[in-house]
Amino acid sequence: IGHLLQNDVLQGPADLALKAEGPPEAVEIRSQLNATSGHIAIQARLNVAATPPQYSGTLDVANLNLLALLPQGAWHSDLNLQLRLDGAGISPQGQGRLSLTAIQWQKRQLGDIQATIGLSGMTLQTEVHWQV
Repeated sequence: IGHLLQNDVLQGPADLALKAEGPPEAVEIRSQLNATSGHIAIQARLNVAATPPQYSGTLDVANLNLLALLPQGAWHSDLNLQLRLDGAGISPQGQGRLSLTAIQWQKRQLGDIQATIGLSGMTLQTEVHWQV
């Protein structure tokens, strides 16, 4: 992957699985990416036959090393994110948790960040705790 994206940090094996199946009223989507730099999983259910379309899903990011995604030397942290989203049309409802641990910016220790996320329609609420 690192060679294709011209990023020397993205080294090592990576496995990607993607599966989407079902009739328009019950499309099931599952995807997983496992790499040395972290794990990402998505599960979703769509009803595209409904008016408006309905959806439900989860996103789970575990131990994602930000150094693998950003310019070398700028950021370093492990990102963990759990997010659930449900809704119909443009009326989503969601909740989640985010954590960034052992944050470093240009070799400076910045601590840890923990956040909760809430979404209701077009309103986003978040509570952030930063421990240095």
